[in-house]
Amino acid sequence: MGAEETLKLLRQSSTYVSGEKISSSLKLSRTAVWKHIQSLRAMGYDIKAVRNRGYLLVDETAVLSPDKLQARLDEAGVPVTIDHTPSLPSTQTKAMRLAAEGAPAYTVVSADEQTGGRGRLGRPWSTPFGTALAISIIFRPEMDMREAPTATLTAAAAVAEALEEMNFRPQIKWPNDILLNGKKVCGILTEMQGEASRVSSLVMGIGINVNTEQFPEQLQEIATSLAIVRGAPVSREETAFHLLAELYERMIQFQLDGFQAVRPLWGKHALSYTKPVTVVQNRQRVTGIMKGIETDGTLLLEAEDGTVHSIVSGDIEGI
Repeated sequence: MGAEETLKLLRQSSTYVSGEKISSSLKLSRTAVWKHIQSLRAMGYDIKAVRNRGYLLVDETAVLSPDKLQARLDEAGVPVTIDHTPSLPSTQTKAMRLAAEGAPAYTVVSADEQTGGRGRLGRPWSTPFGTALAISIIFRPEMDMREAPTATLTAAAAVAEALEEMNFRPQIKWPNDILLNGKKVCGILTEMQGEASRVSSLVMGIGINVNTEQFPEQLQEIATSLAIVRGAPVSREETAFHLLAELYERMIQFQLDGFQAVRPLWGKHALSYTKPVTVVQNRQRVTGIMKGIETDGTLLLEAEDGTVHSIVSGDIEGI
């Protein structure tokens, strides 16, 4: 708790804050203050220390300021509640637990670092400290479980719109991967809780590579980040603001009018293919020309013999 309170004091000042002032305000010893400063530095915060002047928080590009983000969202009329932790094994796991415990809709779990994140089909999704945006948001829609795929497509449309607002040119690779310059910049994972066929909670995990500069060798040819595309660091707070504002708006639209209301936005950003593609579904491969998506989110794939296949879930191979 002491480190978080120390950080809050530093954020409130644009000049150096003396160790004595921090010590007095928080009723801590000077040694305890120093330990908290070291702890914050270990988390990635850039804090300068000058004798007889104190401490200065220099740069927060590597971290997310939940207080500032919450204030901006409140001002914009986006009724989310930020639950931020510097480091978590998985925002999705925590959000699923909070949802099961009754956390309200629009609770947002975020972290500067994920040590055990997961993506679609159980794939690992790592988030090195301060490089990416890792959030999971709880929704409580009135919907049937069969509508979940279109909720995920709605989230993909929201992410694409948010990035476009930031002057990027995103494309959606069915069903919900977001690409920049042909490389993946964002992944989306949707999980549900409920009884029978009704959904009691829908938890969407969204990971965006914001300032990631290097990727593991196996991802170098297929992954990118906002900073790589722009050629300069990108604010994680700004990215989170646009994402959450857009996601809230599109999910309200989805809940009121269904996916058909959001479908044009998804199509606007959809990656189009002029050549046949292969979709891997349950270890089977189906090859054909993409003909768009149905109102329920299924992919239409026309084979060489003219047969049109409806693909409910799967991955487009090699792209």
